[in-house]
Amino acid sequence: LTDRSLATSSASASGVNVPLHLVSREHMSAMVFTHTYNVPLLFEWWHPRTEIQYAASLLVIFCICLFQEWLHTRKRNVSDKEASSAAYEHMPLVNKAEAHQQLLGSQTTSRRIESAILHALFVAVHFLVMLLIMSFNSGVFFTVVLGLGTGHALFARSGFKPAQTRGRGSSMPTERSRS
Repeated sequence: LTDRSLATSSASASGVNVPLHLVSREHMSAMVFTHTYNVPLLFEWWHPRTEIQYAASLLVIFCICLFQEWLHTRKRNVSDKEASSAAYEHMPLVNKAEAHQQLLGSQTTSRRIESAILHALFVAVHFLVMLLIMSFNSGVFFTVVLGLGTGHALFARSGFKPAQTRGRGSSMPTERSRS
């Protein structure tokens, strides 16, 4: 297929009849990874055209990803999921639900507002990072992966700590109970 027939078929497939002189090759992007530094990112004004501008853009993207992971951790801390589950871990299933409802009801309005704002900000940054990846630039992709991984390593809490669960009604056997 030629570029002209491709433009006609894609315009017709979308149900819109676009004159061919309005469809340019610049606006038709292939969905393959590129390895160039001359790539538009999110906004018209964010278009690095030199290697130094590209390196600065990758540094900004890395910092955005660190910020996203910090937001994720902060959001979890505000919701106090671990604290609330530890408070009624030893209760029967029916009482756990009641205790959880009481805990949610006791949250202050300011904490709920803070949680909602953090969640909205996290979602916005998350979508911006997704759109950055959709630039299909390999440098941007690897920077996002490295930034999110580094942020997770810096800010995420460790999930399971056996020493803290012992003595609180945990059913996990300890070294002493095994022998």
